[in-house]
Order: sequence, then C-alpha cells, then structure tokens
Amino acid sequence: KFPAAAPLLGQSEGFPGGADPRFAAILAESFASQNRADDALRTLEEAVRKTPDSPLLRSQLAGAAARAGRYDAAIEQFQWILARNPNALNAQVGLGEVYGLKGDAAKAVEHLRKAREIAPNQVEVHLLLGTQLENARQFDEAKDAYRHALRVQPDNLIALNNLASLIAETGGSLEEALQLAQRAVAKAPKQDPVPTDTLGWIYLKKGMADTARQIFANLVKTHPDNAVFRYHFGATLLQQGDRAGARTELEAALQRQPSADIEKKTRELLAKL
Repeated sequence: KFPAAAPLLGQSEGFPGGADPRFAAILAESFASQNRADDALRTLEEAVRKTPDSPLLRSQLAGAAARAGRYDAAIEQFQWILARNPNALNAQVGLGEVYGLKGDAAKAVEHLRKAREIAPNQVEVHLLLGTQLENARQFDEAKDAYRHALRVQPDNLIALNNLASLIAETGGSLEEALQLAQRAVAKAPKQDPVPTDTLGWIYLKKGMADTARQIFANLVKTHPDNAVFRYHFGATLLQQGDRAGARTELEAALQRQPSADIEKKTRELLAKL
C-alpha cells in the first residue's frame, strides 16, 4: 500500500528522536517500486544532504543513481563508503557493477577482485567477476571464476551455462562443456531457453550437426525474434551445406537487433556465402 505509506514515511522527523535515515531509505524504495525513479532519487539526495554521514543512505543513493544512468554520481557515493570502510562488500560489488555498466571492464574487474578477497565464498561475486573478465577478454581467469562459483554452489545455473559457453567459444574440453551444459539444461526452468541454446552450440562444435539442427529449429520456432538463436541455426545449416536456409536465418538474425559481437559473426558467415 505505497500511497498510504508514503506520507507516513515522509513525516519521519516527527517521530521521537528526530529523523531516522531508514525512513528515507524505505520511502525511496517505495517510490522505486512504483516506477517513480526521479522521486526516489530526489528523496535520497535530500536525505543525504540532511544526514551526510549515513552509509545506508549513501549506498541507496548510489543504487538509485546507477539505475538512472548517472554512473559517475553512483561511483562517487560508493567511493565515499569505501574511503571510510575499505571492506564494505556492497560498495566494492556496486563499483564493479557500475564500472561494468560504463563499459570500463578493467575497473570493474579491479573492484570485483577486491570483493572476492572480502567474501571468497560469495557466489554472486564470482559470477559478476567472471562476466567482467569475459568482457575484458581474460577468458582463462573468467573460467576460473565460474569454476570457483561451482565449487561453492555446484548446481548454480549461471555458472554452469557460462562456463560451458566460454569453453565452447574460447577453447577447452568440449566433453567437459557438454556435461556442464547438460547439467544446466536439467537445472533450468522451462521458460529459460539459454542453456538449451548453449547445449546446441556445443553439439555443433562437436560435429553433431543433426542434433544441433533439431535444437535450433525448435528454439527459432518458439523464440523467432532471438538474434542469437537465428545466428546459431544459420551456422548449423551452413555446416550441413544448406546455403539457402543458412542465408535466410543469418539475414533474419541481422534484422533482430543483434549485439555487436553476434552481428560481426553473422556478417562473417554471410560473407562466406
């Protein structure tokens, strides 16, 4: 009941003991839950001006600023927290995520490595670090990050899928990649097609094009607007010698706003045709 809560939270100064920063934090959270991002940001900025020494408010403000695309403002708040407590895990992770959003993979990796030192058994830290190491093209270290996540949590779906995909793309045992992908598919909810796509891609890498074709044909049927699935289906058809079918799928992939990496790979295959 956000509309009823907001005015009560806004009157926090009237409570015994004066203003409590938790009221502003909860009020901002209620605004964010109503998709009122500007109100949430404004609430937290005003609260920080009134209570500048609150790590809670600084952290909340950093998160709100990041969601609003104000990355430098978010970085400033996280750095304020770390200047006073270098072992603040949330701030180290937050800086890693924000630098990642800015496209600065090196800085993201730097802070996520520090977060890993603080919390070596925190699965989420290893997953974030693995992602940013991939972005920095440090693939061997990324594999190590995902493997560490699996040592902590053997059935972690993201680690299983990402490690399988990374091995298939950058080198390693395709048999290991296959086993990881099969575990990921078994773990994934039915509405998540990504592990199935990874499994199909590994089958193609192993020279099992018929099996891969069945997988990708079904994925394209159920998710026709996914550029990655179209690209993978096109690559499979090309490997089987179906040049016309491959061209159709690859051109369809380009029409579905692929990432820069998938667009490049798709155009490379089209050039071969």
